[in-house]
Amino acid sequence: MNTLIHGSVLSCLVELWAVPVVMANLVAFMGANLFSYFMNSYLTFRAPISLVLYAKFFSASILALGLTLLIAAVMDHLGFTYWQGMIAIVLLVPALSYFVMKTWAFAR
Repeated sequence: MNTLIHGSVLSCLVELWAVPVVMANLVAFMGANLFSYFMNSYLTFRAPISLVLYAKFFSASILALGLTLLIAAVMDHLGFTYWQGMIAIVLLVPALSYFVMKTWAFAR
């Protein structure tokens, strides 16, 4: 769902309002990240909405992004295709991200 939100916001900003791509991606990321925070708070972790929890969630999201970029760079450097890198990312990042969310961002 986050990817759909990100892509929709990005497309609207770029196509309808001529927002520069980098700025549009930043706004789209923030919108998708906020949606993800609210849904994880409500559905997954049953946690109250708070600025402190969102700051931790956002930090964990940035950590997951960094891990994604690191895996992609290492796989590329080692000569793997980007699809092989994507497989590694899909297998590692969501599980590690959930672990960080559960044990730190939404820990009780």
